[in-house]
Amino acid sequence: MLQISQPATEGAGLAAPLVMGGFAVLDPLASASLVVLCLALAGGLILATRHGADPVVPSRRGIFYAALVPLVFAVSKVAEAMSGNDTLQSISLFGQIAAASAGTVGVVLWLVRERRARPAGVPAGPEMPVATPGPQQSTADLADLDNQRITMERLKTTLDGSGIVAFEQDEDLRYRWLFNAPNAADGESMEGRTDFDLFPADVAAQLGDVKKRVMLTKERETLELPVPVEDGEFWYRVDIAPLTSRGGVAAVATDVTALKESQGQLHVLMRELAHRIKNLLAVIDGIARQTAKHQTSVEGFEEVFSKRLRGLAATHDLLIQADWKPIAFSDLAKSQIVPTAAEAAKNVVFDGPHVWLPGDSAQHLGLAFHELTTNAIKHGALSVPGGQVSIVWDQTTKEGETWLDVAWQESGGPDVTEPEGAGFGTFLTTRAVESGLRGEVERSFAPDGFVWRVSFPLS
Repeated sequence: MLQISQPATEGAGLAAPLVMGGFAVLDPLASASLVVLCLALAGGLILATRHGADPVVPSRRGIFYAALVPLVFAVSKVAEAMSGNDTLQSISLFGQIAAASAGTVGVVLWLVRERRARPAGVPAGPEMPVATPGPQQSTADLADLDNQRITMERLKTTLDGSGIVAFEQDEDLRYRWLFNAPNAADGESMEGRTDFDLFPADVAAQLGDVKKRVMLTKERETLELPVPVEDGEFWYRVDIAPLTSRGGVAAVATDVTALKESQGQLHVLMRELAHRIKNLLAVIDGIARQTAKHQTSVEGFEEVFSKRLRGLAATHDLLIQADWKPIAFSDLAKSQIVPTAAEAAKNVVFDGPHVWLPGDSAQHLGLAFHELTTNAIKHGALSVPGGQVSIVWDQTTKEGETWLDVAWQESGGPDVTEPEGAGFGTFLTTRAVESGLRGEVERSFAPDGFVWRVSFPLS
């Protein structure tokens, strides 16, 4: 069947009445009928292409429309020429008008369609080049190619700057197309090339093994692997799927470098947490054993042990809030003394500069402050209304190293006498502090008030 492109058909149909219109200007009486005939033919051709199932080849119904319009016109002209009857001439005139109207409608429909097809504000001009069917191509093939082009443009727009790499490879694992490749590779330059042109040999071999297995088993697979770059390496999660229709594989590689770094940091934190928990449990176990050793009843053990645990927990609350970084010395002292002393805390004076205390030092010093406060409430200055405790600290330098000097001094309390025995509280305020802080402890049991001093390096 003869194939006529729709734009050519419509263009010819519109040009015909314009040309004949020129003759009509020169000889209106002789050419008027020809102008109407050409207008009818133009309308018929346009209707033929518009009503065809294929926009390129007119359908039978379209051909019928194309032939009907000029046929009606021709029959009307013959009837007019052969008949002298007024009625027949009227019918002939009506047929000519109907044919001309049909042609006019066809032209108007074409103009309306062209107006709607052109975006607002875009002047008429040369159209974008489009694929035309070759000997072996159908309109459906062209539509499929156009849809693929649109899909690829959308994919590229979506992936730009997203950290996601998308690609397709044939059965020989040569790239058909590639977007957002690492190492700043260009997708077009990678067409027909392999992974060995893009990655180190070990990475390319690992990818190749998985892709071959995917093509063999027809099952999707996922792997994570590092890709070296100039300033380090990127981690990618690669999801690979088989292409059963045309062979090869399609894959999406997602940049998971940030996730891998977060996982590494989490692993370090978990190890640090496990280490701290282990140390904390060892401290609690020691407190429990020593507390039980110096108590004569379960009730007494429960009371003392519970208070010591609360003091230890207060120190750890400060450390957790500071993300296990150094905490202020004044905050540590107040966290141990104020809750334990309760109402008597108003008789405690804190005096010293702002000093940052390392976490390990805070734990040992916190236990010592808890024991000193408990002893002052039971036997010392805080056991009477007029008693007072002064805590004074300052930084000094010894052999080029910064040390912290702390003094706990009681006044206004009962007469002080040195205890005969040494309990667990004495151990926590002396040997435990000296060992944990690598410091020096001095105690004084002067009659006017107990004094406890400690000096230790802050490094």
